[in-house]
Amino acid sequence: GILGGGGGIVLYRQELTEKEKSAAQEVIALKRTLEMHRTERDQEVSALDRTLTKLRAELHELMQDNKRNWESVSSQMELQIANSEKGHTTSSQLLSEKKLSLKTNIETERQSGRDAEATLRKKKERIEADLTSQVLFVLWFAILCFDVGNQI
Repeated sequence: GILGGGGGIVLYRQELTEKEKSAAQEVIALKRTLEMHRTERDQEVSALDRTLTKLRAELHELMQDNKRNWESVSSQMELQIANSEKGHTTSSQLLSEKKLSLKTNIETERQSGRDAEATLRKKKERIEADLTSQVLFVLWFAILCFDVGNQI
């Protein structure tokens, strides 16, 4: 025959079968690699999600602490003002100075709270951006692996 007899066709079919087996093994290996990467990314995303949850809880706690501090300082300030109105001129002057000091402390506490909140928000945004880029990478990698798998 054209291929050198019936033996040539059998040899050609064996080569195709070997190539098909090799391609199937490569697909299986790629799928395993993809699954491993997915698992790693899922673990990373989970860890980042736990960190984000923790940061949100810390931010909430800081905000609650700031509110309690504000209420406490405001309460103290109101009490001091009420007492100063009962006293004489010297007491009134001393209490006015105390009021100014408390206002300064309140503003300092308020600014400290704002700074802490801003820092936590920036950290949260950075983590969310990192998480987004990692998810996009995983999607890109999955598409790439899918395309490679379809080409085989």
